[in-house]
Amino acid sequence: MPPPSQRASSSGQHGFTKGAIVRIHLKDFMTYNEVEFIPGPNLNLILGPNGTGKSTIVSAICLGMAGKPSTIARASTLAGYVRHGANKATITIELHNPDGPNFCVAREITSENKSTWKFQNKAVSSAQIEQIIHKLHIQVDNLCQFLPQEQVQNFSRMKDKELLVGTMKAVGKPELEVQFEELKKMQSALGSESLNQGKDELELKKLQEENERWESDVKSFKEREKLKTNVKTMEKKKVWLTYKEEARHFIELQEQAKEVNARYDRAAAHFQPLEKQIAEKGKTLENTEQALKLQREKFNHKMGTLNQEFFRVDAYKQKMETYAAELQTQRLAERKRIENENNFRQQISNLENEMEALNEQEHSVGDRLREVDFKLKEIGPQETAISQRKHQVAEEMRRIRNEIYEYQSKIKNIEDVDKNRLNMLRGEGLTPIYHAIVWLRENKNKFRAPIYEPPLISLSVKNSAMAMYVENSIGFNDLKAFFCENKDDMNDLMKILREEKNLAINVVHSPRNDNEPSTSEFQPRMAISDLKNLGFYSFLRELFVGPEPVVRYLCKMYKVHNIPVGDHRTYENFGTIRDQYGSLFPTFFGDNKFISIRTSRYRRDAITQVSEVRPSRFLGQSIDMHALQQLRATIEELEQRMAEAKSAHDAICEEETAINRTRETLLQQKRSFQEVAANRRVVASRLERLRNQLRTSQKDAIDLDAEERNVKKKCGVSVRTFSEKMKNLSALIEQLLAVDREREALHVYIDILRLEIRLWQAQLAQKKEQIKVLKDEKDAADHMAREAKVRAKQAQEDCFRVLRIRHREELPRDLREEFDRLPTTIPELDDAIGSANARIQLMGRADEQIVRDYEEREILIEQLTQKIYNLNNRASTMKEKMDKLKGEFLPPLLDLVSRINNSFGRYYASMKCAGEVCLYTGEGNDGDDFKNYGIKIRVKYRSSEPLLDLSANHHSGGERAVATALYMLAMQELTQVPFRCVDEINQGMDPINERRVFDLLVETACRETSAQYFLLTPKLLPGLDYSPNMKIHFVQNGEFVCNEWKIDKHLQAIRAMNG
Repeated sequence: MPPPSQRASSSGQHGFTKGAIVRIHLKDFMTYNEVEFIPGPNLNLILGPNGTGKSTIVSAICLGMAGKPSTIARASTLAGYVRHGANKATITIELHNPDGPNFCVAREITSENKSTWKFQNKAVSSAQIEQIIHKLHIQVDNLCQFLPQEQVQNFSRMKDKELLVGTMKAVGKPELEVQFEELKKMQSALGSESLNQGKDELELKKLQEENERWESDVKSFKEREKLKTNVKTMEKKKVWLTYKEEARHFIELQEQAKEVNARYDRAAAHFQPLEKQIAEKGKTLENTEQALKLQREKFNHKMGTLNQEFFRVDAYKQKMETYAAELQTQRLAERKRIENENNFRQQISNLENEMEALNEQEHSVGDRLREVDFKLKEIGPQETAISQRKHQVAEEMRRIRNEIYEYQSKIKNIEDVDKNRLNMLRGEGLTPIYHAIVWLRENKNKFRAPIYEPPLISLSVKNSAMAMYVENSIGFNDLKAFFCENKDDMNDLMKILREEKNLAINVVHSPRNDNEPSTSEFQPRMAISDLKNLGFYSFLRELFVGPEPVVRYLCKMYKVHNIPVGDHRTYENFGTIRDQYGSLFPTFFGDNKFISIRTSRYRRDAITQVSEVRPSRFLGQSIDMHALQQLRATIEELEQRMAEAKSAHDAICEEETAINRTRETLLQQKRSFQEVAANRRVVASRLERLRNQLRTSQKDAIDLDAEERNVKKKCGVSVRTFSEKMKNLSALIEQLLAVDREREALHVYIDILRLEIRLWQAQLAQKKEQIKVLKDEKDAADHMAREAKVRAKQAQEDCFRVLRIRHREELPRDLREEFDRLPTTIPELDDAIGSANARIQLMGRADEQIVRDYEEREILIEQLTQKIYNLNNRASTMKEKMDKLKGEFLPPLLDLVSRINNSFGRYYASMKCAGEVCLYTGEGNDGDDFKNYGIKIRVKYRSSEPLLDLSANHHSGGERAVATALYMLAMQELTQVPFRCVDEINQGMDPINERRVFDLLVETACRETSAQYFLLTPKLLPGLDYSPNMKIHFVQNGEFVCNEWKIDKHLQAIRAMNG
């Protein structure tokens, strides 16, 4: 058989539309090891008992066509679709291609939740597959094309908007959905702009009214500002006139000062000869003081040189004293060395005598030492054996101690679960329960009989994974209730906790007496072993332990002893369990599903409710009391073994002590014998050391005569050098005295010069006193000129600053023209300024912020006016575009809905019922409410009732299933998709409606022009009509399905029966 991608579309594949499924091959996918499915081009009816793998084919189509697990709503992850025990699953789907080789899409899913894709046997990405699937108009996420078993009920729950979008995707032209989305965007944008325009118009009106209210105040403010500007101009001219006046006054005073200075200079010319003499004498005094400074420095230098020579002479003297001291030290050292040599010789003689005695003693103890060594060797193996036994016992004790610590740690962990669960109550908003439990634990002795804590604390689940089943089976009010055996205790407890402590708690009375059955009397209706083939592995009662009254109450109220718990097979065999065991087990668990079966009050049909099992909140951390007792028993056994091991260890220690005493005695004897040899070695070592010291001392002998001659020679050289230095010292002293005499002479000359200068200065002062009046006049004139200059300078700076002109710059023409219109003198300007200020005061003060706000509002008014104009233009343009696009979108959509409605109404009429499909265009009259566009399905099954919107509030599950099936049939005639798939849509229909729907389905889906259709069902009514264009597939999968059917004989019997 050639690979699927190489098989041409013309080889026996007539009637298939492009993208229709030609072949499906599965390997290790869910319940299948390996299977191949060959559908027909029209209606494919897939039959088989529940749990055999019909829905597996639907899951394979969804996942193989780039669908998500959430679309199927079975397993939440891809790994959940890999067959148990396999590492990966493979889905291969061959799609019809009339233009060449068929399309082959393959997906490989691993147990690590990963998947890879192939197209035409080449690896591709998931995005490329999605693009290919989209081009073929395959939409497995659209309930209008692909309706898995788990999503059948969701179809009728679809909102009008979702149904419209799904319908357009399934049977509409591709551009319809694009146009619809564009219209919704344009409507949203137009609505936003209209809302913004309304806000802007309100804001504009508000700003205009505000400005009208403040217009008179702003006008008064501007007039006042004009007066203030005129005052500022007059003040500027006043500053200019002040500057001109101060400059003229300064020039006048400057001329007067020059005249006074000239008269003073002529009078002062008479003092110049005397001042010149004083200056010359001062210069001579300065030179003489400089010469005195040089002589002083020369004297200090000579004195420093003299001190250095004194130091050198003293150094030679100390050097000669050092030579003499060194010679005396050598004499003392030589005398000490001779004394040490005599001492060494005496010690050597004594040690040689002692050495001879030790040699004789060592020879006598040699035999006794060998005897002691032999005995020590004999006890060595005994010590080794004892040490090994002691180590083995110690290791055993350490191992037992570690095991005890390990079991104690396990006990602590189990006991900590209670503390953690108790603390969890506070975090879950059950603080009153927490405080009530704490109080009860401290006050248990106040009651007549035991009071049991709520099941949230007192129940212990044997396996934490099973905790969610226990919590989902018991009402939360009972989970948090306290249990009392004595009714008076119940009343007392409620009074204390509810009334006195204001704690909101529940209390249950569960008496312990002969009238109440024990927990052992509550037995399931069947043994769990008889239910294992359906996936059940335990009853709920067997999953937990707890106090007898609590468990008895739960069995009585919630029948926990008769609620079976199963795995995923239970959920897959749900139909069998409902039909065969529904009366025995009205509630049970299958994997993460909680199934409840009850009989309708109005009909004999069974009503089933399936819900997700909520995760455990409290009982996930359980206290295993049986394990706790076992751990404590094990610790007692280990402690007994530890005591036995300790006794054995003590006995070994006593043996070890006896052997150690024997060894210590022998070692003491051996040490005493070895001390003789050790003493001999010590004496020999000391003797050798003394001999070496004697030889070293002899080598270190000093020749005192030679050393004395050497010292005398060195001292002779130093004495000659000392004499020469003393001669140099005398010459330096003479030079120092000569310099000192010159310095004293300069001192006398300086005193004479200073006296002459003071006499001449007195004469000069006497003459200057005579022209003091002239000097005062000169200083006064200069002072007045300087002050006038400062005032003129300040006036100039004020003028430049106020008028904002630079130095030597003329007045600007506009300013000069303004000045010409003003008064010409400062007094006149002062009068004009005073008059203007008085008018300003009379006009009152205006708030500048009001004016600024007014001007800002004027700007905003102009901006908003322009913005509203632009919004109007844009809205008109967008409305024109939206009307044009609406004209292109609405007629095809209305035609599509009309055609669906015609078929849908015809189908319902054939069933003697009524139904219609209409386009809902929102609540407005203009039909532009695109965001609320939707498709409404209205049906009625009884003549006495009106047409009602399809919903769970008005219609039963079977009626909704009929409407779903007929709506999909109505789209079948208009289909734009290659295939449709519906899983168990006939479940819940009454036989009459099921037969009618089936006949319509066969009639519609088996037409030559109809697209491929897949219908999955576990059963069919007898006597149905079939078409040659339909293909029926029987699914027989599983270990309990009969594999020995003889299909040919069965078909012959049917043909014979039909005549």
